[in-house]
Amino acid sequence: MRQMGSLLVRLNLETRSFHSEVDKPWLDLIAGDRQPPRLEYMHCLLRAYGFDSPLEAALRYTKNFDQLVDMTGRYRAGFIAQDLLSLDGFAVQRIGGGIALGRAAERLELTFAAENLTDRYYREQFQFAPSRGRSFTVGIRAGVF
Repeated sequence: MRQMGSLLVRLNLETRSFHSEVDKPWLDLIAGDRQPPRLEYMHCLLRAYGFDSPLEAALRYTKNFDQLVDMTGRYRAGFIAQDLLSLDGFAVQRIGGGIALGRAAERLELTFAAENLTDRYYREQFQFAPSRGRSFTVGIRAGVF
């Protein structure tokens, strides 16, 4: 009984005249080759969160709404909140090293690294997925020239 396609198409058509006004702050934020200033990014996030969070909460508590419209992948207030929290900054500890065995022409190189030593959850700005937890990298390179 889902009418998602026609309902969302109609909503899109009826609100089309407002799309450019709503999208403008986000498009201005990513315009050019500059890193967006933290304050501008935070302002956009707060504005979006202030709208999305109460709307999403109301939709989640509206009886049988999920039977009318499939909202899978459409809720974003949680991601916005995570971005806001990550603006306080974070540090990721990394350690690595390597050793070369043998002469320049015939050698074996071993490298290793460990990243996010404290196994802290974090998300970088403009990334949808969280960064992975503690990770280890090992490399081996053999050369015979």
